[in-house]
Amino acid sequence: MKQILILSDIHSGTTRPSQARQGIVRQPSSNALEQLTRYREKWKSWPFDMLVDLGDLTKPIHESNENEDLYKKAVESIKQLDIPTTFIYGNHDAEYVSVAKMKMITGQAYFNSVRVVEGIQLVMLECTQIDQNTSIISPETMDWFGSTVDRKLSTIILSHYSLVPIKMTGSFGFEGKDSTVHVQNYLEFAKFIEGYNVRASINGHLHWGGYSKLGRFPCITVPPFTDNFLISSKVDAHPGIYNVLTIDDKSARVQSYSGDYCFMSIEL
Repeated sequence: MKQILILSDIHSGTTRPSQARQGIVRQPSSNALEQLTRYREKWKSWPFDMLVDLGDLTKPIHESNENEDLYKKAVESIKQLDIPTTFIYGNHDAEYVSVAKMKMITGQAYFNSVRVVEGIQLVMLECTQIDQNTSIISPETMDWFGSTVDRKLSTIILSHYSLVPIKMTGSFGFEGKDSTVHVQNYLEFAKFIEGYNVRASINGHLHWGGYSKLGRFPCITVPPFTDNFLISSKVDAHPGIYNVLTIDDKSARVQSYSGDYCFMSIEL
């Protein structure tokens, strides 16, 4: 049995009032890296075979030159967990830090990668940012996928953006912005992967947990490490939500935890 720690939307940054909703303070981002540190000993006891970060390590400070330093500190904090890690970048990461700089900071030459675990192929997929609210699976990534991913192996795709449209009614950050949560060329990509043995996809970005389908396979949205708490003042609190993908020779499942307790479990 292998266990993979999945983190998403850590959003390390500065806690600040919501720009969209008056009287509400956005997530306690300033506590994010502190919460990562608190989990260090707990996570050693699992132990995890690898860690996949699905992106949005930072909550950028608009028009600030501090964003690169925010990203660097978040990457360093994850590396201090001493778990083999693969990074995928998110829309907030790419807003003020170039892809080339993120590669240098993470030490990754590419953001597309493959790892075979217990006979299941994990595909970490780069979603190319066109602008702050628009992302695609680029032709270069599709070429890479076609030349690298084994068509016969059972495959789980991990990405920042959803691979399928999702109705965001009731969402704190995405209500009325349905088009910003999925890759724009999802239909093209769905057709492209028809000949592959895709078992499921797992994404972050949406700031809630969810289950959708793209053709025959489920698309799972995992909750964020740093959530959108609806508070009226800054508090020293953090949900610290993390996700565990467990794979053995008979099954695979993804579970979401806050502290010691699992609140979502989905068989893949």
